Amino acid sequence: MVLESREIPNPGTGPVRFGAAVLMEADDTDAGENVLQKGFSRGHGQFKLQVDGVAGQPSCVLVGTGSSRIFVVTARGSVADGWWHGIECVRTGSDFSIAVDGTILGRTRVPASLSIVNSDPLRIGGKGLSPNNDQFHGAIDDVFVVIGG
Repeated sequence: MVLESREIPNPGTGPVRFGAAVLMEADDTDAGENVLQKGFSRGHGQFKLQVDGVAGQPSCVLVGTGSSRIFVVTARGSVADGWWHGIECVRTGSDFSIAVDGTILGRTRVPASLSIVNSDPLRIGGKGLSPNNDQFHGAIDDVFVVIGG
């Protein structure tokens, strides 16, 4: 199931925090496990939380509007272990980090000028309603998006 909301504003160049609690088993992993996504990586601008690949490592993605450069920060370790995990992506200025269960497990730099503005809805559980939508396999709870300070 994919849920969507058009009520989420765009962060532009400002701070943004987004995340969710996820529950996955080791056999739930696959290429393309989108937890939440607003926008697309080709020309739209995007922020996204995913758990991709058989390793079950969560990652956060930012793409600036009109840009093809994808910024990814990946957490060390798997969340596909049959337990609930809280995952949080945080962008403040040039700092972009991922935390799992309250511990920062990855960090990278992004341009402070990176702006995310698009007319796409926030989607939870996949990137869209079509086939090959990077459907999330597992359970998602406590989804949040906080824009601004």
